[in-house]
Amino acid sequence: MQTRKLATKLALAWVAVVMCSTATPAGAQIDLSHYTLETVIPSEFEGGFLNRVVEMVVADDGIWVNDVDQLKLFQFDHTGSLVVEYGRQGSGPGEFLLPGGLRVDSVVTVMDQRQGRLVRFALDGEHLDTRRVRGPVGSVMPLRNGVTATLTMGWYSFGENAVGNPFNHVILGFPGAPAADTIATYHFGNARWTGDGRMGVFNPRFGNGGAWAVMGDSAIVVADGSNGSVVFFTARSSRRLTNVSDLGAAFAVDTVSLGSSADPVSSSDRIRAERDLRQGETNLPAQMDIDGWPDHWSMATDLLVANDGRVWARQVVYGDGGQHWTEVDRHRPERTRYVLPERFRLLAVADDKLYGVALDELGIQRVAMLNLP
Repeated sequence: MQTRKLATKLALAWVAVVMCSTATPAGAQIDLSHYTLETVIPSEFEGGFLNRVVEMVVADDGIWVNDVDQLKLFQFDHTGSLVVEYGRQGSGPGEFLLPGGLRVDSVVTVMDQRQGRLVRFALDGEHLDTRRVRGPVGSVMPLRNGVTATLTMGWYSFGENAVGNPFNHVILGFPGAPAADTIATYHFGNARWTGDGRMGVFNPRFGNGGAWAVMGDSAIVVADGSNGSVVFFTARSSRRLTNVSDLGAAFAVDTVSLGSSADPVSSSDRIRAERDLRQGETNLPAQMDIDGWPDHWSMATDLLVANDGRVWARQVVYGDGGQHWTEVDRHRPERTRYVLPERFRLLAVADDKLYGVALDELGIQRVAMLNLP
């Protein structure tokens, strides 16, 4: 990949964050792990059911959920009643094979990650258009200046030899330009093992080394889970780029800290991870070589952008079933850390309410809400 002026600015931004991160106040920790979850949308609703919700958008006029197993988007009102269904499985107009990347403003836009297409609907469900996005399959919606972001996933391949690259890369693509810029690189969280002629991959549960999200159509946010930093790349204007000779002019770069850096992965952590692996897999070789380990317990294995622009980053904490999230307001130095209920997966933050998926003992999902104190 070709690296130009923007990449230089990003490198300087990361350095600035690392230098100032230890001076940022850590803030308070609020334990919500025993708070009652309020059901917003039950697992079975009039006309359907929830299977595997992976994305959610909450606005004044409704709640939109992406059920990836059903290959559908649903809009509900705030009482939990179904309002509109969007799309269906397929390769035709208004259809998708892997919806992921959801935006709701004056229209509903969803990215078909498998087919590399943007599918747009009117709010009432009418299909407006379907068009391919230039660049690798998996691109998210373009920003208002035409730039798109793509995640290339870490991978391992096995044959006679194990090969691979355990790093994810967030890449910006620019209209009319064959080159691209990498704005973030982080470990994808898995390690590989070999032994007795066999090979495999496992998750040692230290977390992805970073995460990213989009902020409407105006910004891309990336977090480094190792040094505890968050960088905002905000489009400087809504004018689509036509000249990419000076990419640094396309974005304002703002850097903040999560308040602390991640703990390194120790040798005892690795021993414990291998022990956990062996407890779940009874037919493993007696001697294994494991490489590609993550080197830190991630401070940002997931990332969400709230409706008011604040960012929420999820932290890995060993042995604690609750979810640990840090709220970041880039205009204030204080950081607030929250511990959420164990069987609740946070997907959206709006108006001091946390929305997500709650699981019962059988793993059945419902959309639930938790009020912030």
